[in-house]
Amino acid sequence: MTTYQDNPPQTFSLTIPNNSIENVLGYYVKVTDTGTTIIHRKYKKDDVIRDAFIGEIPKKGNYKPTIVSSTEETQYFSGTLNATNLIRNQAVPVVNRGIDGNAGGGISKINTILGTNLAPSPPPGPGATESGQNPDPNFNLSTIQTGGVVGSATPNEKFEKILKYPLHESKGYDYLKINILEYVPSGIPQLSDANLGTLDVEQRKTSILGTIFLPMQPGISDSASSSWNEDNLNPVQAAIGGLAGNIINAGGAIDIKRGLEELQRAAGGAQSIIQNNPILGQFIDNYFAQQIVGSNLFARSTGAVINPNLELLFNGPKMRTFNYNYRFTPRDDKEAKVVRSIIKALKKNSLPKKDPNGLFLKTPNVFKLKYVFGKNGKEEEHPYLNKIKVCALTDMNVNYTPDGSYSTYNDGSMTSYTVSLSFSELNPIYYDDFDDNSIDTPTTGY
Repeated sequence: MTTYQDNPPQTFSLTIPNNSIENVLGYYVKVTDTGTTIIHRKYKKDDVIRDAFIGEIPKKGNYKPTIVSSTEETQYFSGTLNATNLIRNQAVPVVNRGIDGNAGGGISKINTILGTNLAPSPPPGPGATESGQNPDPNFNLSTIQTGGVVGSATPNEKFEKILKYPLHESKGYDYLKINILEYVPSGIPQLSDANLGTLDVEQRKTSILGTIFLPMQPGISDSASSSWNEDNLNPVQAAIGGLAGNIINAGGAIDIKRGLEELQRAAGGAQSIIQNNPILGQFIDNYFAQQIVGSNLFARSTGAVINPNLELLFNGPKMRTFNYNYRFTPRDDKEAKVVRSIIKALKKNSLPKKDPNGLFLKTPNVFKLKYVFGKNGKEEEHPYLNKIKVCALTDMNVNYTPDGSYSTYNDGSMTSYTVSLSFSELNPIYYDDFDDNSIDTPTTGY
């Protein structure tokens, strides 16, 4: 696939109202030969200039954000006029300049690649004026009507609402943000690939199907654990293992001639060691006998045991689970409907989807959790709490009568609900997930 891009990238300034990403230096685009406009953000964090792939606009389709796209960026580029103007003003010049700026694409190339995206201007999307160049400065996420159901059985169906509880919260409070994401499988790496590992969930292209904002709860915690197991390697096992390794490592295959030479050399060395340590000869005699009878003959006959060279060895990482317990107490009919929608959205998106023929089940949608520090009015990651990777909602319990009796309002909504949620990360955390060598940076890491 051919990609049209400037080298180095030519960033452009773009003001996205109330963007929660600080120190944005600009944006730049790349264009594939299939007409997809890829959007990158340049920004500064911890005194380091960073580059983030935030999403793409297909030739026939709407903006598809990655998980690093802020809520405000997603809202902005999902606006049809904003997306069209971005393509006209930024993607067209990139294609015209050609690959790495060396060979012009030309008008015919522009029409071929971006023709569908250069249709007459549609009505403006959220946060855009008729010109598309000067977004409404009063546009804010808080003005979006809450309610509705998040998620869809159709992967490409867009979610249009943001669910927030409580509805009438005071500004500047901290909260848990839950993005509902379409699950994207990792694929199977090929032997020809430079990296044989599977792609981390955080790096896969996905779509945000909806967002839920919930208040912070007591008992916030995280864990970091790995699996370690005891392992033995007695001298006989070590000698046999070393001998096998020498034979097999000769050209990467078993070499019979070399194997006989190694056996002869090993036999000579063993004879010398046994002469200097008679008890070792007795151990070898008993070792193979006790493999047959299953009894420790050596310990019974000598009162000694072979040194097992016991060591605790790393076995692998462990997954983490995050548990939350929420009590929802609606204060009016609007808040009651929002609570109902939140419960339904979480429940629905945690369940598998049937294919049209009912033969296969598709993986449920997944969730990206983020602790937000809201004191300065921006959507910043909490500087003193942990980060969480993309999760599956593995368990959800709803109690509709948490006070021990059946109680409703006049419209039938329950006076109170308790919801228990258990999220499990799809990938373990690694040393490399901490983005620099300094530990004196915001958040406590993963």
